[in-house]
Amino acid sequence: MAGLISSAAHAKDNKWHVEIEGQPPLSGTLVMPSKIGPLTNFNLIGANAMVSFGVKGDAPAEPYSAQVLYLDSKLACHRGVGDTQTDEVQLSHEPGRIVVSGNIGCRLGDGEVVMHPIAGWFSK
Repeated sequence: MAGLISSAAHAKDNKWHVEIEGQPPLSGTLVMPSKIGPLTNFNLIGANAMVSFGVKGDAPAEPYSAQVLYLDSKLACHRGVGDTQTDEVQLSHEPGRIVVSGNIGCRLGDGEVVMHPIAGWFSK
């Protein structure tokens, strides 16, 4: 997956790119951060998906929530509940972007939650 992330990072207009093992790669041109008190949500919007990472503080490594919704299917992936941080999804800060890694739980429709590796990046 890392090779795909590297090559996708050079796409001219993309502001974000996320891959979950076994699913088609996702990317888009819109990153919308929103801040409420000490919490910041990074909303990544693409043609076929919505992705969000909720973080506390200025340079967090562990989000309190991570969510990926595939708009063309009933697949939803998420980690974290409420405002408690999850160590299963990590965010690392690089100049100009945040890199995503770790594992996320995915469920198709009413099916069972299955953990899958997640990798990607988004512009700050």
